[in-house]
Amino acid sequence: MSTKYKKSSDVPLDVLLKRLDELADAACKCDRDADLVISEAMNRIKALQHRVSELEDTLKRQGNAAKTGMDAAKRAASQSEKNAKRLQAESNPESLESERAMNEELTHEIDMLQDSLIWQGKMLAAIANVIKGPPEEGSLHSTHDVVECVTRLQARVQLEQAQE
Repeated sequence: MSTKYKKSSDVPLDVLLKRLDELADAACKCDRDADLVISEAMNRIKALQHRVSELEDTLKRQGNAAKTGMDAAKRAASQSEKNAKRLQAESNPESLESERAMNEELTHEIDMLQDSLIWQGKMLAAIANVIKGPPEEGSLHSTHDVVECVTRLQARVQLEQAQE
């Protein structure tokens, strides 16, 4: 052992324990007290080594649990920060005013589209009434009838334009 390792601190613990066991056997032949001391020292070192291993395992598990907890806390904090920024942006007076203006424009556009649809519907009904005659009381022309009437009207207009 003295030639294999340069320093005594380089000797692995299991090699030291094996050597202590050998010395305990040798000391037993010479001195009973030395045998007891060496044997007890070896047993205590083994117990300490086992306890260190258990504590390292516990520390590793606690480290993993702490890392998992920190990761979860980071995710929660990130989500909270995103929500806070979103809420701040939503409550910003300039943003609110901009949204109000956009809502007003969209409402106006919806009103115009509704008026246009009503006007187009009345025009289609008038076309159908001219070509097919008014519908029976309490009913309306079918979509098929209206499409047919518009197609006929387009054909008439094209024919008149071609004759001119």
